[in-house]
Amino acid sequence: MANTPEDSARWERQIQIRLTRGEAAALGELYDRHARLVHGLAARLTGEEKATRELVARVFAELWLRPGAFDQARYRLATWLAIRTCELAAEHVPRARMNGHRDLDLIEEDTRADEAITELSPRVRRALHLTHTAELDYRQTAAALGVSEEEILNRLRLGLQTIAARTGAVREDRR
Repeated sequence: MANTPEDSARWERQIQIRLTRGEAAALGELYDRHARLVHGLAARLTGEEKATRELVARVFAELWLRPGAFDQARYRLATWLAIRTCELAAEHVPRARMNGHRDLDLIEEDTRADEAITELSPRVRRALHLTHTAELDYRQTAAALGVSEEEILNRLRLGLQTIAARTGAVREDRR
């Protein structure tokens, strides 16, 4: 994962070159890094899981088939993916179903969340991935990673607190 804007830009150039060469592993890396951003935005725009999955697939398929569509001189890759998600959603989802959100606010919020996730340790990211994307509960995640349930809860708590702090989300205390 990139630590500086320069590292990130270099990674984006390399991914685009590798996609142009047809390297499937590059698509996997791209997906691992940006799927949460695209999925979150697509879910908010469509409001339906099936439509969300289709939109996510279309966005990544488009970049796979036409890696030159991303112009690094104009956009960061996360920004391009978010814009393209909004464009494709607008083309295929009736405006009334787009949940009334302002697209640019969603892009900024999801970009901040994506950046927060990239700052997390691989252990915390893996725990979040298994509970969110793979839909495992914390006990199943603990078993899958071979650590205690308490450790998984700590990792999830740390990850969610980091994301909330970075995105400006407010946590309500339920004491």
